[in-house]
Amino acid sequence: MRRFRKISMWVVGVTMGLLIVGWVVLQWYVGSSHARQKAANSVSEIIGMPVEIQSLEVGSGSTSVSLIIPDDAAGQLAYLARLDVIDVDLTLPGLILGSSSPTTMTVRDMEIVLRLDADGHVISPMPKFHGGGSGAKLPTVRIENARVRIQQPGKPEFDISGSDGNLKADGGGYVITGETADAKWGKWRIDGQFTTEPIEGQFTFTSDAAPLVDAQLRSIPFMKAKVWEHLYVSGSTSAKVTLSFLGTDVKYLVELQPKAATLTLPDATVTVTGVQGNIRVGDGKVTVTAGKMALARGALSLAGVYSFNQEVSVITLKIASSGVDVRQLPESWGLSKEIEGNLRGKADLELHIASDGKLDARGSGTGVVDNAKFAGLDAEIKIRIRGDNGRFRFVTEPSSP
Repeated sequence: MRRFRKISMWVVGVTMGLLIVGWVVLQWYVGSSHARQKAANSVSEIIGMPVEIQSLEVGSGSTSVSLIIPDDAAGQLAYLARLDVIDVDLTLPGLILGSSSPTTMTVRDMEIVLRLDADGHVISPMPKFHGGGSGAKLPTVRIENARVRIQQPGKPEFDISGSDGNLKADGGGYVITGETADAKWGKWRIDGQFTTEPIEGQFTFTSDAAPLVDAQLRSIPFMKAKVWEHLYVSGSTSAKVTLSFLGTDVKYLVELQPKAATLTLPDATVTVTGVQGNIRVGDGKVTVTAGKMALARGALSLAGVYSFNQEVSVITLKIASSGVDVRQLPESWGLSKEIEGNLRGKADLELHIASDGKLDARGSGTGVVDNAKFAGLDAEIKIRIRGDNGRFRFVTEPSSP
């Protein structure tokens, strides 16, 4: 019995020694260029794109990888995605022999760079996910501290970071839930679903108090830059942004409900405050309903459509005003400085904006000045609005003191 115990101890000791040596050898192997290339080939098979493994480390319970997905057409940028840390529940034999697939994955410090053309079409190479020869499916993924950059000619780069989320298989596709807390864009909720064969899906981003900052709005992808050439916005708004895609074809819908924003219309040389209402941007249009705002100590109600996805952009407006102090209206509107009182009226207006920037003002409106005075004397004053040399101007009917 004693001899058997000694033999058993010897076997255990030798076995442990062999395991230690084997562990050292495998650690050396997975750190080699050969192992990195084997891992890169496995990932490439799953996503259908070339992959470069930057580092590969094996722990007792998981494998950590850092990699980039190149974008050869991007010039100095050089990558579509960079993933600094990926922890995968792969065993050493499974990793080396390729006999197993990961079921869970944690991705930290991920950066995605997407390139668009001037019309908003994706020109970056897109993954084509599949399970590879083993038929394995995409694992459950936890994403921590992701950053998305979108580049489009004629616009500042769109950049949002600090996103966390979870990606899980659901039937024939995947669902994603998460949130982002970006220093510039604020807090947003992220929900979405997509399939990988073909690449198709929808993502929704919602915020209770999204900042309205002109420079940031101009960087929003897919929206044409000329949308922001005729209006400037500041303040905050609740927001819902929906992106739907099929391959590289992307559609967007932006729904805003500002509570107290400020809006400047340079073509009308006017700024309104306290802007409220429902604003919908999509299909080449900005649609405003139930709009309310303050102008010159008075109130405006507004509904309108700004159609910008055509050679000649058209802005149509239905406006009603009350209590507007005529002395505080822009000089370019053509009202005599001799008139005092509060404007009340309605107008149906159209502004056509050609591709060269030329303006054509159409439509008409009428109003009266309550508590009117002309040159300090009581008067009855009626006002009409008409187009004049590409702008809207007021025309006063003869006053009677």
